[in-house]
Amino acid sequence: HIFTHAQRMWAMWGFGPDTAVAPAAAPSKDPAWAQVDASACPVLQIRGATGQFGDQWTNGRYDVEVTHPEMAPVYVLRGGPFERFLYFDSDHYWRVGSCEYKDQEKAGA
Repeated sequence: HIFTHAQRMWAMWGFGPDTAVAPAAAPSKDPAWAQVDASACPVLQIRGATGQFGDQWTNGRYDVEVTHPEMAPVYVLRGGPFERFLYFDSDHYWRVGSCEYKDQEKAGA
């Protein structure tokens, strides 16, 4: 067999046809939010986050920005030096992240 450089690299790192993973199913709405009216809780407070993304990046008040009956709400950090969002990601976890990550529902923001 003649392998391309990419095929050799995939094999070295354990990737390839034998390790392929089926794409994840489309995320479904969080059932807890189906029972909650986000307009009843339009402001959330996050505090106590520490580390690199703690005080200025995460802690603060978040205002509801987007509500939709089929999706979890999106909250935006009020004020602060960075635009940050609290959103429900594709792995079904709540995350604080940038607009780019929020728009992609990206995990690990």
